[in-house]
Amino acid sequence: MKSEKRAFVTAADLLIIAALLLIGFFAYRYVYSGPEEESFELDYVVKVAAVRSELSEKVAVGDEVYSADGAYMGRVTAFESRGAVLTTTGKTVPDRSDLYITIEASADGDGLVSGYEIYVERELSLHTTGLSFDGVCISVR
Repeated sequence: MKSEKRAFVTAADLLIIAALLLIGFFAYRYVYSGPEEESFELDYVVKVAAVRSELSEKVAVGDEVYSADGAYMGRVTAFESRGAVLTTTGKTVPDRSDLYITIEASADGDGLVSGYEIYVERELSLHTTGLSFDGVCISVR
């Protein structure tokens, strides 16, 4: 008499094999996943049009900048005050200045600064410890 051995694959065997494959897949992804999206430095310039000239003294290099909802938007790295000029006539406005505030911020891999997309012509409501202002982004580097 010959003994016959048959190999039967049961549903339990298939489940064990599937579980081992899933564990192997997730272990591979955990160990060999690509580099995380890294942040990068972003400089942007905000123009604040026609503010009272005495308010231009309220902004200084090194001030931290926050959005209207309190999100950190960066640090002031440069600041310039110029006489405000009317775009329609080209005349200067007495006792008014245009402020050009350069802000350095850390952007995530998608280019967002604290959830805000920074681009040219974006209107921003920002504040420092000494000044709250609405401005337009005129440059991004």
